[in-house]
Amino acid sequence: MSALGGERDRLIMSTVPRYATPMDRALMLTASATMFEVSAAGVPTPAAITFSALMLGAVGDITFSSEPAVSMAVANGNAVLNYADMSASIVTVTASTVIDGLTYYARQTIAKTQALDLTPPPAPTGLVATGHPATITLAWNAAPANYSNLSHTEVWRAPTNNFAQAALVGRADGREYTDPVGPGAFRYYWIRYVSRAAIPGPYNASSGTVGASDVEVEHLLQVLTQQITESQLYADLGAKIDLIEPTRDAVADLEVVYGDTVSAAASAAQAAQAAAAALLDAAKADAAAGGASQYASQANLSATNAGTAAGNASTSAGQSSQAATAAGSSAAAAESAASTAANAAGEAGASASAALISKNAAAGSVSAAGVQAAASTQSAIEAKAARDAASESASASLQSAGSASASSTEAGTAASQAANSALLAAESRNAAGGSAAAAAGSAGTAGAKSTEAGQSAEAARVDRVAAQAAFSQAAGAAQAASGSAETADARATEAGQSATAANSAATTAGTAAGQAGSYLEQVAQSATNADGSAQAAASYLQQAQAVLSDPITGLVASYAAVSQQASATANSLGQAQAKYAVRIDAGGVAGGFELIGGGGAIDFGVRATTFYVASPAGSGIASAVPFIVRTTETVIGGVTIPIGMYVADAFIQNASITNAKIGGDIWSSNFVAGQSGWRLYRSGDMEINNLRARGAIAGGAFIDVNWPESGGGFYLGPDAFRMGSQPSGKYFEVLPSGDVHSPQFNIDGGLARFSGELAGVIGTFSLVRSPTRAGPAGNA
Repeated sequence: MSALGGERDRLIMSTVPRYATPMDRALMLTASATMFEVSAAGVPTPAAITFSALMLGAVGDITFSSEPAVSMAVANGNAVLNYADMSASIVTVTASTVIDGLTYYARQTIAKTQALDLTPPPAPTGLVATGHPATITLAWNAAPANYSNLSHTEVWRAPTNNFAQAALVGRADGREYTDPVGPGAFRYYWIRYVSRAAIPGPYNASSGTVGASDVEVEHLLQVLTQQITESQLYADLGAKIDLIEPTRDAVADLEVVYGDTVSAAASAAQAAQAAAAALLDAAKADAAAGGASQYASQANLSATNAGTAAGNASTSAGQSSQAATAAGSSAAAAESAASTAANAAGEAGASASAALISKNAAAGSVSAAGVQAAASTQSAIEAKAARDAASESASASLQSAGSASASSTEAGTAASQAANSALLAAESRNAAGGSAAAAAGSAGTAGAKSTEAGQSAEAARVDRVAAQAAFSQAAGAAQAASGSAETADARATEAGQSATAANSAATTAGTAAGQAGSYLEQVAQSATNADGSAQAAASYLQQAQAVLSDPITGLVASYAAVSQQASATANSLGQAQAKYAVRIDAGGVAGGFELIGGGGAIDFGVRATTFYVASPAGSGIASAVPFIVRTTETVIGGVTIPIGMYVADAFIQNASITNAKIGGDIWSSNFVAGQSGWRLYRSGDMEINNLRARGAIAGGAFIDVNWPESGGGFYLGPDAFRMGSQPSGKYFEVLPSGDVHSPQFNIDGGLARFSGELAGVIGTFSLVRSPTRAGPAGNA
């Protein structure tokens, strides 16, 4: 029976194989152990690990290597790693071979582990803190040689020598730790070991080890100076000012604006004082009105006396009738003078009306009180001058004609009342003088009116002189005087009207005084301050500000403002104060500077983060910033700048310092190395001519091989201990070898030599006789 198969099967069976039979190749590496286990005593298990390499499917040379490189013994395709040669905690061993151009690798990783040791580590020793600029470095002794379970060292720190305030600030894997505390800092430190089992040991000591960082003022000054010279403020202060070329219109506008600003500020500053003064004036006017009856009685008495004088004048007129004809020409002049006096009396009436209007206006408006008071004052002077002229003219008329006696009496009464009113107005003006002076700058309009009143007063004075001349010439002109009497009677009527107006003004003043009384409680404090004290004040305020709110970003009322204020006040009590201030408020942080003087003192204050003094720009002086004040601690370029004052170079005649940290050496001004003065080096060394110390001197050595001068003192050093004076033969020296030297006794190399006489020997004594010197009998 034959197998079934087709053409396809036949072709497949007759095909020659293309590939050889596949062969598996691999490099195998095995280790006798995967780790070294080290006991607490430091004994490893196993002591060595053997690596065996086997190449499958091929034969070739096998090489061994390790990472990191360690020493291994290689033989017969094996490698042996001893624990003593394993310098790292983990080592990777690699076996490799090359077959037919292909490299085959095999690797094994070996580790060494410490057996868990729950024993606490010992306490560290030898902790020392060394200060550096802005840092403190700690160093301590190595752990005991028999302790190999150390993981790391903890560092604890406190601001005071109180461990209850200490906190863990770091850890160190070695024997040093650097703490960046900043310049000029004092800290206290404790350290302790922590084992691999995370068991901490005791601290190095119960009391902390103090450390202080140095203050490198020179470096800090360099950092601060660089920041200041690169700041906007420094550039702004050194920038040139661009001068303005103003036009005439600009100057005029500036003058007007400045004048208006100063006037408005002065008026506003003194409004309260003017109000108090006005109320005081009204009260005085009311008191003056209350005493008007007394002045009227005095006026009636004066009128009676005037009547008597008129009778006497009539008699004199009869006697002088013979001179009437000769004085005819003078009568015309008297008539002209009387007419002029009438005009003056009319002007007096108008002035009285103006005074009434000014008084009412003063009662209604405090701000215009100064202007109206000035106008009232000039009007009162004008009325008084006119009254004098009218009175003299009336007296002349009474002497010329007895028939005008009654009219003259009425004129005298009215004139007296007008005079009293004028005097009261003058007193009111004097009382308001202090307040009016403050508002004098606003009285331009009243000045013009005062000028006109002055001209009227001058005219009245001229008329008065003319009337006096006419009186002397018209002593006997009765008929002409009669006409003048009629004219005087008419003018007296007008004077009566003026008196009525003055009385009305007094009544109005009384009403104003009554109204003013209701406001006394509101301005009681101001009235008290103003009573008997005149005050002047001036001030101005300039302010610029910017406020921004942005609904998109949510910014609300972000602002910045700067104000400049100046004020000056002075009063009649001798009190004076002046102030000038510039203040800045940016985002709620406010500061600035202010200069204030008063009471015999002047103070200057600054509130700022940084305050410095630098040389001016463009002066040819080298740029320098010798003085800087920092009010807040700041970090600049990674350097911590503490609060304080920084001075590049200081010349101080007398200084009182509580604590001082010197970054470099310090020496006396007369220091010359090896000759004079003293110098204390930063390293702790000191050079000084003479030293007097009280108390104990601990530690160290006295380095000087010379003998003490004059045989006083001693020398103690690593080479010898010396006392006395060798040149004088009175000394004592002990050397490190144990040798002892003195003039009569020496020990050298264990052999002692004594010279001189020996007395009072007790005990056993052996004498070796010198070969050249005979000794006592019986001695060898």
